[in-house]
Amino acid sequence: MTPSTQKIELEILNEVSRITNSALELKEKLQEIVQFLAPKTGQDVCSIFLVRRDRRSICLKATVGLNPEIIDKARLPMGEGITGWVAREQKPVTLEDAAGDPRFKYFEDSWEEQFRSILSVPIIDRGQCLGVLNVQTREAHKYTEDEITLFTTIANDLGGIIRNAQLYLNARQRAHRLTALYDIGRALTSTLDLATLLKLIARYSVDVLGARACVLRILENETGMLRVRASYGMELEKAGQMDLRLGEGVAGKVAQEAKPMLIEDVSVMEEPFTAFS
Repeated sequence: MTPSTQKIELEILNEVSRITNSALELKEKLQEIVQFLAPKTGQDVCSIFLVRRDRRSICLKATVGLNPEIIDKARLPMGEGITGWVAREQKPVTLEDAAGDPRFKYFEDSWEEQFRSILSVPIIDRGQCLGVLNVQTREAHKYTEDEITLFTTIANDLGGIIRNAQLYLNARQRAHRLTALYDIGRALTSTLDLATLLKLIARYSVDVLGARACVLRILENETGMLRVRASYGMELEKAGQMDLRLGEGVAGKVAQEAKPMLIEDVSVMEEPFTAFS
């Protein structure tokens, strides 16, 4: 590595460290980092993907060069595409002609067809892959060992800030949940009005989970119907039309089997999902 290359690398690592230690939220930090890295390292694209909590898929969280509208939308199952493969195997991949690799997958509306070469590096912290750092170029480019080392070092730094941000977020969410449980418990001791209590539970469920709406149904043993008794985030008239039979829709199946059900993407369900589920 030449002295000039070492100087550039030091400048890059210092700036990444500055952004890392700033007061920005994680998503803003990641976006600032890719916006700095792409021009500084001569890349046409720089993107950061994060592994989702269930560790079954990976999602785009920051990019410069690709269509910004696909942030939070572009996802790959672990092991699929170059990015998913790197996340699963925890090994960097460098390709002069990415599209010629059988693992490569285009993201729809990503503008990715404009770019030819790719270097994809895992973001690892304490032996666990937290995400993937990708850089791409329009023209064919053979990434050198120095470049691979540089982006691997940057990825290692990213692993630390992502881990710390996740720990902070988890702590904040736990505190928020405890506050919500305390408020619900206080309501339980201060009111005997079931309708008021159910409305409170629906509101706190939306708040704690960061959801858009909540519908709370109660099973009528006589009729086998799940009747809407409270809702939050939608019109009461609309919620009132969402009564279900036991076993009908997602809510009906959950009530029938007495087991929770998590559906991350309703668009891939075998049965069509509607608001009445």
